[in-house]
Amino acid sequence: MKLCSIAATIMIYNEFIGKVWDDMRNILMTVMLLIVVVVIFTNVITNDTTGTKKMIEEKGTSINSQIGSLIRP
Repeated sequence: MKLCSIAATIMIYNEFIGKVWDDMRNILMTVMLLIVVVVIFTNVITNDTTGTKKMIEEKGTSINSQIGSLIRP
């Protein structure tokens, strides 16, 4: 009787740990995905030399100059 009780307790414990592990794995995957998104955003958008922000600023400056030359002949 005691052996069955111990076996049942171990099975319940293993099932509980399995559920906790699944939850922790999901949280870890979410955190890792967010880190990847932040790194990609930093490299693609806000990079000081080749980022999209820098390219828009450069094009914006040249377009502003062209518009200014059209307005003030």
